[in-house]
Amino acid sequence: MLKLCRASIAMIFGLAVSSGVQAQDFSYSYQGKTFSKNELSPALQQTIFEMQSEYNERLKAVAEAAILEQHVDEEAKKRSKSRQQVEEDLFKVKDPSESDIKSWYEKNKARIPYPFEQIKGQLGQVVAQEKMQEKRTKLVDELKKKGKFSMNLPTLVAPKLEINIQGAPVRGKADAQVVLVEFADYKCPHCKEAAATLEKLFPKYKDKVKFVFMDFPIHKGVAEDLARGSFCAGEQGKYWEFNKMAFERQDKTKDGSSAEFSKELKLDEGKFKECMGSKRPQDWVTKASEEGRRIGVSGTPALFLNGQKLAPPTEKDIVAALDKALK
Repeated sequence: MLKLCRASIAMIFGLAVSSGVQAQDFSYSYQGKTFSKNELSPALQQTIFEMQSEYNERLKAVAEAAILEQHVDEEAKKRSKSRQQVEEDLFKVKDPSESDIKSWYEKNKARIPYPFEQIKGQLGQVVAQEKMQEKRTKLVDELKKKGKFSMNLPTLVAPKLEINIQGAPVRGKADAQVVLVEFADYKCPHCKEAAATLEKLFPKYKDKVKFVFMDFPIHKGVAEDLARGSFCAGEQGKYWEFNKMAFERQDKTKDGSSAEFSKELKLDEGKFKECMGSKRPQDWVTKASEEGRRIGVSGTPALFLNGQKLAPPTEKDIVAALDKALK
């Protein structure tokens, strides 16, 4: 959401990006020795990068709010109207239909613990606000293009981390120089979206990129069981089939889903049960999760390209990053 702010507009409006501006250095002294950020643990290096990235995004939001504010002021003078009247003219939306509200609910119901009929009145306001925000964003983008917008911000480079992927399921080109590592949870709705995106991109990059999956179950119970089940499916050469099935049917997965998927994939039932009853799958899930925490993973999905975290992991960003790495 854009937050209007008048302070320091002259400093952030219309300034060109300077290649000489770098992210703020970090160091501290302890017991007579000075430490730089490069000497911190991988998790803390990643924390600093994400804090600086968030700060940059907030500065961009302030600049965009300034552009919008300036435009509304200019329109108010032209039309001889108040700012409030101009904003209503620019961003007014029709009341969403029940079909619109239902569609929004279906897309987001994984994180809504209430039935549709109980909250549809409240959701109408949410959908209307989103549509208003879409109008604001579209207008700001148009104004930025017309005004040749630029900003003077520090150049941020994500820390390049060594990730231990030994024993992890891999597909694509096994010896590729470009490696995309994903940490994900089978019950995370955003992980389902990321899985669909990577499945869509896989045919294009399968001969160029090594794709790696690391279990990082934040949700307990079913998510952990599915992680163990995927490992056991992998022992019979069906890891990726199980993985795809678990994400595509995420809304319906429950206790016992791993066994159901095993039967559907026609795995050897005895071998699957033996695996699920052993320590092997849990040992792997623990190892993968601990590796994620070691490098600073705190939420899912988390994608790392050649050791550098991609944020946010949208299809457009992933494609751009992969193409750049392959060059």
